[in-house]
Amino acid sequence: MNPPTERSDSALRAWLELGPDRGRPEALERALAATRRVPQRPGWTYPERWLPVNRALLAAAAALIVVVAGAAMILRPSSSVGPSVSPTPTAASQPAATRGVQPPELLHTWIGTPHAFPGPASVEFLTLGFQFGQMSVGANFQKEYYTSTAFVVADHTLELTGLANGCDLGAVGHYTWSLSPGGTLLRLTAVDDACPGRSAAFVGDWHAANCKDTTDFCWGDMEAGTYPTLFYGPRLDPANEPTNVVGGVTFTVPDGWAEGGDHTTDFRLLRLSDYANEGAFGPVGQPTGIEGWVRPAANVPDLGCDVALAKGVGRSAEALTTWLRGLRGLVASPVQDITIDGYAGRFIDVSLHPTWTRGCTEGGVPTMPLITESIGATGKPIGDDPYQVGIAGDAHLRLIFLDIGKSDLGSDMTAMILITAPDEATFNSFVNEAMPVVQSFHFR
Repeated sequence: MNPPTERSDSALRAWLELGPDRGRPEALERALAATRRVPQRPGWTYPERWLPVNRALLAAAAALIVVVAGAAMILRPSSSVGPSVSPTPTAASQPAATRGVQPPELLHTWIGTPHAFPGPASVEFLTLGFQFGQMSVGANFQKEYYTSTAFVVADHTLELTGLANGCDLGAVGHYTWSLSPGGTLLRLTAVDDACPGRSAAFVGDWHAANCKDTTDFCWGDMEAGTYPTLFYGPRLDPANEPTNVVGGVTFTVPDGWAEGGDHTTDFRLLRLSDYANEGAFGPVGQPTGIEGWVRPAANVPDLGCDVALAKGVGRSAEALTTWLRGLRGLVASPVQDITIDGYAGRFIDVSLHPTWTRGCTEGGVPTMPLITESIGATGKPIGDDPYQVGIAGDAHLRLIFLDIGKSDLGSDMTAMILITAPDEATFNSFVNEAMPVVQSFHFR
């Protein structure tokens, strides 16, 4: 019998309630040392954004690592939880596996909903990985459990033989697997297992995270459903140590969408057709997509690419849109009210005026810095330095600002959502696709 067609939203809610608000810096540093992976958001080559920085806050992301595939594959990053509305896994839709060979459709980064099992005192993050014919569960970024050899012994059936970390040597168990039509949801079911703890750890739903950008962790191609961001922290106060926040925002997409980037201060959604053009280091050229940003502040627009906060401009949705509306060199729409997830905000559409000729680089296209991210009330950014968001050439932007309440230190927090396009025609078409996704945002 096939599994039920959907997982309930309660699974996601339970996971987010268990998930950590903050990570211990020393634990994260140990994880970094163990994996030798430091995910950095790269310097962007498309003209809307510039000034790459050292992301101390992204170090937390490196804690979510699991090794997949075999000897020819390198360490790849993982995520933390999958969509709350999942496609139906079905064995019938999968190709028959060759006996003794790990099926290629399983060789991904798989993330499961944390749950208790013998071994770790508590489970906050849970990963499943294959390496050199072995299979294990990783808990809390620090240790693997129930390492076992894994071989196909029948159609959609794995035989696991215990090696270490929880099972007696040679303890055998059998599991069936099924995959959703798009291959992003894996369901493991125990047939029998002489190692009960392994069954408790392995059984359940696992979700693939396949980010093209090798410097980042993100979902990549997504089937229709509701997903959490993996690191984005819309209420992170700059006075606190930077950290990742899992499920800071949940969002719902139809088929045909992807997540191309996910960081503590931003995340990026786009159409699959656009994502297909991206490579291993993120987008090239001006993309069409949706971006979420943290703690926006107005930047002086006519000092080249320098980070310079515009004096006297508030951080609220009203203050930022009013300031943008009055900038010389911008063509700006009237400011409009908006409500997302119960939070009031304002939005404005902008493009460069044809008479604006200043740029950030010699001989480059006209550009204008607009927003500096992650700035606190004292001017301190989250991380070592802030990124800037600007506009260049023929690009069109919709900037949405939401007043989302207080940080845990009591600061007023504003989130920024961008809808970006390389030209007016693309923007006018895409914004109608993007707004239903934006309206689905739920802030944790």
